[in-house]
Amino acid sequence: MIDTNQIKRSYKISEHTKNLRQVGRYQVGPCPLCGGVDRFTIKPTDEGEVWFCRNCGDDRYHDVIELVKRLNNCGFIEAINILAGGNFTYTPAVDRQDVPLPPKLAEIPAQSWQDKAMAIWSASHERLIESLNCGEINPYLSWLMNRGITPKEVRKFGLGYHPGGAGLARGIVIPAFFNGDILYLKVRKRGQKKVNKAGKTVLYDKYRQLAGGKSNSLFNADSIKPGIKQVVIVEGEFDAIVVSRFVPSNTAVVTMGSTSQVPEFTEWGYLFAAVEKMFIYQDGDKSGQKALLKWVKMYPYAEKLIPLGNGDPTDYWKAQGYQGMERWLKMSGVT
Repeated sequence: MIDTNQIKRSYKISEHTKNLRQVGRYQVGPCPLCGGVDRFTIKPTDEGEVWFCRNCGDDRYHDVIELVKRLNNCGFIEAINILAGGNFTYTPAVDRQDVPLPPKLAEIPAQSWQDKAMAIWSASHERLIESLNCGEINPYLSWLMNRGITPKEVRKFGLGYHPGGAGLARGIVIPAFFNGDILYLKVRKRGQKKVNKAGKTVLYDKYRQLAGGKSNSLFNADSIKPGIKQVVIVEGEFDAIVVSRFVPSNTAVVTMGSTSQVPEFTEWGYLFAAVEKMFIYQDGDKSGQKALLKWVKMYPYAEKLIPLGNGDPTDYWKAQGYQGMERWLKMSGVT
């Protein structure tokens, strides 16, 4: 009888995958299924190595049997026979000639920074995933759920929890990936409550970034791929994550993560070349309206989403729920 658990423990995915590099206890590199640069992560466990791909991994870790199934386009039994017969070999991802890879950015963080950021991100993301897997009561997960971010989005966008230190504050980790690189690593920390001139209590100093990252970057830029016809631009990462759940499959949701930043056309403009519609939403406060003018000036064909007062899409979701979000986007023309 074939012992599948023994197969999982015996076959090391890392020994059959090329161009890997060590990042802490993980190994990362190109995905043997879909390519890329370092979207493929291998994690050692007591039950054997498991793998995760940010692009084609279905938002979760898989074992060696699943990898062989996908590499050979076969079923479970055939994959077991391949492994039991010692015929597991590396199969490089096939580059599709009709879907060219996007060009590299003119400037990306140095490799030394990439390695540090990848190690911090991997450990941070793993903390939240382990809490999800074991059903642990985690205050940071609760905070995310209260903002409309489900476990699916935690996995999809690689959110994590950092306890502080190593150049970052304690809080929720938000990574910005693009074309195999981490562009920035941001932490949403507790912040400080202050009363503004209007007498309203607001939070200041909510975010910290790992020094050395490329802060002027487009979050979720990888979602603008062939077949995307619409792009929605919002003010912050959490808004982008929430709104992405309600848009059609032909629509990407991105953000610069700050009202003070608009993407340089020379660096990011090519991503919008095949996009038929662009919708922009910035908060109704003074800084948000100033940012909106910057966007419209750079992309004059862009349309404005229906204003939500002084709140943001997350606030609107809290007040109006799923039906309200869907109604708002539909009325704004995002269909």
